[in-house]
Amino acid sequence: RTSFDVGAPEIRLVPTEQGRALGLSTQSLAQQLQQSFFGFETQRIQRGRDELRVRVRYPQDARRTVTDLWDMQVRTPSGQSVALATVATASVERSNRQRTRIDGRSAVWISANVDKELTSPEAVVADVRQRVLPKMRVRYPNTTFEFGGEAEELKEFEVSFKRITLGTLLVIYAVLAIALRSYGAPLAILAVIPFGIVGAILGHWLHGLWFSMLSFFGVLALSGVVINDSLLLVTRYQAQRAVLAPPEAIKAVAAERLRAILLTSLTTYVGLVPLIANPTAGAAYLKPAAASLAYGILVATFITLVFVPMLLMIGEDTRAGLQNLRAWLVSKHRVSV
Repeated sequence: RTSFDVGAPEIRLVPTEQGRALGLSTQSLAQQLQQSFFGFETQRIQRGRDELRVRVRYPQDARRTVTDLWDMQVRTPSGQSVALATVATASVERSNRQRTRIDGRSAVWISANVDKELTSPEAVVADVRQRVLPKMRVRYPNTTFEFGGEAEELKEFEVSFKRITLGTLLVIYAVLAIALRSYGAPLAILAVIPFGIVGAILGHWLHGLWFSMLSFFGVLALSGVVINDSLLLVTRYQAQRAVLAPPEAIKAVAAERLRAILLTSLTTYVGLVPLIANPTAGAAYLKPAAASLAYGILVATFITLVFVPMLLMIGEDTRAGLQNLRAWLVSKHRVSV
């Protein structure tokens, strides 16, 4: 669908140099044409309750065809009668019945419904940007192009999503820092989220999906599950750290929590597989969110079991190094740290 509504053909008259020299303008030509073919109202006659309007115009036989138009005689300001064909040129054009303006500029919108069983709005927009717009910009250099509909909503959502996500992560970090009584442990937990997003992107690529608003919703749900898995590992490590050395505590916790984390992730993935594999149109709307959550969990699970213990060990080594540095400064330089 488009807002460009092509109207009926129009004959546009332009005075020639001879016509302008005789004092004729486009307005005077249009006025004489209207009076000759549509009629000039000379008087009104009252008949009872009705009012009759008397118009003077060419007889019907003299105003049937375009040829009759060129046979018309027009009068110059000096009173001279000349043929229209000698003082004007004509071109046949079509006018736009409805004109839309945005910020004072003429605008035309084009819209379409996407068959989501075959493609997605994001794929259509990307294809138009890649193949159509470059040719349009060359052909119409003074024209600007903007995307609306779901593409515009997705762009606005991405901006707000970044702000909301940043604020949410700060709140989560504050809650975890208070609960775990540590500044470094929450960082180890939150560090898994980017890897989960990589898994979500991988899932979209495997199934030929494009990122949409529902994809971002799936990433939000994914972040909650990933944080929960990492939290299981870190809280248990803090409990074991009180009775075991860091390397032994990490090994014990990784072996102890392996089953719980794997079962949580695998059952979630298996539960989402039917939705991802469903070929119906209703399921196509929800597939991006399901792909984000399912594949993000798979990738984040293995990262949690490997990367989080590494971060915990790096934290322990860093803490031990700082303590050794403090002891060295106190013993060698006799300073209070």
